[in-house]
Parts: sequence; structure tokens; C-alpha cells
Amino acid sequence: MPYLELQNISLGFKDQTLFENLNLSINKGEKLVISGPSGIGKSSLLKLILGFIPEFKGQIKFNDETISTQNIWKLRRSIGYISQDSDIGEGKVSQLIEDIFALKANIKQKPKESRITKLLHDFMLDESTLNKDFEDLSGGEKKRVAIIISILLDRDFFFLDEITAGLDAEAQETVIDYFIQSTHTAIIISHDKEWLNRNGVKEFRLKSNK
Repeated sequence: MPYLELQNISLGFKDQTLFENLNLSINKGEKLVISGPSGIGKSSLLKLILGFIPEFKGQIKFNDETISTQNIWKLRRSIGYISQDSDIGEGKVSQLIEDIFALKANIKQKPKESRITKLLHDFMLDESTLNKDFEDLSGGEKKRVAIIISILLDRDFFFLDEITAGLDAEAQETVIDYFIQSTHTAIIISHDKEWLNRNGVKEFRLKSNK
């Protein structure tokens, strides 16, 4: 049984059709790269799945349950969405993490300091990063902090939207290695071919309807 299944999805804006009768499925633990030229609708597809684009035709099933506006929260609660926009807040990184896990929805998942420290090391960030203002970090550091926070939220399914864009080669490889070697299920949008060079990664190529 697929973990997530899209059945006959059609989406259009005004006179442009992005997808028509699109079918896609992913099993638990799989890594799937959605590829295709810029502007073809890759990010729109992720937003559609998350319920942010409600006007579409077709069906979405998650854990064999048909998703609707009434139960979309079940899918959202399982997914960590990380985009190339890493401006997730202001203030010291430690306080930013504290504030996120003070929220009612996240309070039971508050991580131990040892886990935060390990993830900082895993993503090539020094512990001193916690005492820095988030807005003073480099673009690559911001992105890795955003990734770490999403992992700390203990989602088992990730939507990764161009998360390696702008990272140097070493940081890029570190991020890719983490997700490929993890047990997480992941749908990946990226122009970085290194994702597809890893064993077990599948590709779903979006085609233009023009």
C-alpha cells in the first residue's frame, strides 16, 4: 500500500494547465525526486498535496485514507516541509528553537540539548551557532538551521523544495547524505543531480502540457 498516492490529478490556472491526469505514488521510506524544467509546477504540486491549492481535480490518499479539507491536518502533521526560503524567524537561534517547541502543538516534542548538539555537528555547524542571531547567519547556515529544526519536530515524511540550492559542495553533500541514509520518506525537488546519483532514489519527471 502506498504511503502517499495521487490519482488523476489535474490542475490549471487561468488558461494554463499544469498537470492533467497525473498519477504518482511513494511508499514509506522511499526517496523520490520530482524533476522537470523551472516553472513546470513542481512546487505547486507540493503545495497542492498540502492543501494550499484546493481547486484541483483528482484524489489524494495518505495511508490509504482519501484526503479532504476535513482531514488535511493528518497529512500536514506527518510532513516536514522545508523550502529554499530559510528566513524562519529572528533572534538567537537557541531562543528560536525554544519558541517553536513552546507552541502547544510541539511542546511534547521538546528535544534534549544533546540531540540538538548532535544535529549541529551532523550538519557541520558549531555549538556557538545557538548563541548567534539567526539573521546574522549566512544563507547556508540559515538553511541548515531550518533543516535541523524540521528534523527535531520528528516528522517522518519530508517535502524538500530546493533545500541544497546555494549550499557549497560539502554542505550540499552532507544534507543529501543525511536524508538518503535516513529512514524518512522524502519527496525532493532539486536541480542538483547529486540526489539522483544515490542508490535507491527514484525519479518522477513532470512534463509540460503546452
